[in-house]
Amino acid sequence: MSKHQHRDRIATAISWGHWFTLTNIFLALLIGTLYLDSAEPTRSIIGLFYLFVSWVGHFAFLPFVFFIIFIFPLCILFPYSRFLRGVSAVLSSFALFILLIDALFFQHYSFHLNSYALSTLAADAEQWFSGGSFVLLIAFMMVFLLIFTVQLLLANLTWKKLEQLRSLRTAKPLPAIFIACFFLSHSIHIWADATLYRPITQQDDLFPASYPTTAKTLMTRQGWISIATYDNQRSALADISIENLRYPTQAMLCAPKENTQRALLVAFDEISPSARLQIEQALPSLTQFQGAHVVHPVLKSSTFQLAYGIPDRLLPAIETRGDTPAYLQSMSRAGYPVQWLRSEQWSITWLPMPLRELTQSMDALDASAAPVSILWASVADIHAVLTSVAAFYEAHPTAQIIITGLTPHTEAASKVAQRLSAPLWMANVEPQPDRVLSKLEDLMPSFFSQYLSCAESFKTFTNGIPLQRIHSSFPRVISIQPSIYIFENQKSSILHADGDVEVFDNEGNPLVNEEPSPAAVVDALKELQRFTVKSN
Repeated sequence: MSKHQHRDRIATAISWGHWFTLTNIFLALLIGTLYLDSAEPTRSIIGLFYLFVSWVGHFAFLPFVFFIIFIFPLCILFPYSRFLRGVSAVLSSFALFILLIDALFFQHYSFHLNSYALSTLAADAEQWFSGGSFVLLIAFMMVFLLIFTVQLLLANLTWKKLEQLRSLRTAKPLPAIFIACFFLSHSIHIWADATLYRPITQQDDLFPASYPTTAKTLMTRQGWISIATYDNQRSALADISIENLRYPTQAMLCAPKENTQRALLVAFDEISPSARLQIEQALPSLTQFQGAHVVHPVLKSSTFQLAYGIPDRLLPAIETRGDTPAYLQSMSRAGYPVQWLRSEQWSITWLPMPLRELTQSMDALDASAAPVSILWASVADIHAVLTSVAAFYEAHPTAQIIITGLTPHTEAASKVAQRLSAPLWMANVEPQPDRVLSKLEDLMPSFFSQYLSCAESFKTFTNGIPLQRIHSSFPRVISIQPSIYIFENQKSSILHADGDVEVFDNEGNPLVNEEPSPAAVVDALKELQRFTVKSN
């Protein structure tokens, strides 16, 4: 074969690859409509327009990338029609099959395919009827064969009709339309992310393998956004009704880990210097967290943030709806029920209402075999509490133990984090060395990471980050209603409800004419809005 003939064969193969990919773009768009059905409803015209252009751009982009990675090299290296059509049909069948299964899985579970997907599907199928997992496997095989048949037909049809397709003028604008939709969707998302426009940002996890572009840093540098941009968003956080509440954000998919360790968390209402000394003398083997452990000055809000792992401003809506912590069912289903205890002088009114009926006397700690125990303790009962904890630790030397205060003790401190901090002691819990800041929401996830492995980590039900996880980066946000505290690497900021902003350096000195970085405010407000839905 001459070089000229070989070049012609390659050109023909590439041309065929383009048309074959175009047919798969239409198939991907068809499958993509299943995701549209799962989108959160919105009446926003901009939100609906973004949903449309994002759907077109994303599901045109996926087959194009597939063509570039898999089919295009085959066209160059093996430009032989039968081989090319057969291999391309097989590869495309697998890709479309995975996309279809992901779409169906997302419709039912609101999650994309992950390491738990197949086991979850099989378990649910067995619950529907005996042998359901086998029937599901047969159904998957039939669906794949159907897709493969369609792919073979399209591969052969586009090859046979290639000359006619090349002369087809009506298809020429399609690449420009797909490209325009792709870039337009990302451009719109840049604006929506910077302005916290929820009808658009709530769609971030809708499509598979979707990573919408953000440009907070660029827009901040250019002065296109500033702290004033977020006044309305910040004000909206103050009024959250049960209609706006979205807790947990999605169905929880968790697999149990094998763990025979017990876990005990003791939360005192406050820890004075004398109480600190008693704790260190009674339990000398505990190690103290060397960073700042930020708590809440209001006791009931502290118990809420610790137990639920979400911002204090959601407390009224949670109490109105009567929700218990979202993780309780997953823990019980995994064989690790959570036990709630209180000391004698601990007032039940200090707890969120849904937890009051679950909480019993701390005498149950000795007799219980519950893997995880949470003990609410009054500092007035410190002697009895420390006696019980010491006995528990002696009986279970490998148990994970965390002891902390729920409110800061009234001591003068220069640094913002220190003014809100309480001591934190641990046994058999090893925080990452680079952790310099923790908060109440982090404590329960620190236990869960040893018992559960969940899709999306724990983001569906908490703002907390396990102490064992590396998290040296800032910012971190803490809600102390009605204010918002933002901790960055070089400064800390307090956003007050009236719009005033205070900024301090790491030594606690006020910074005049300084603002928190808008990018940090964007991240902070998105974090606080994670468990709410904007009213249409």
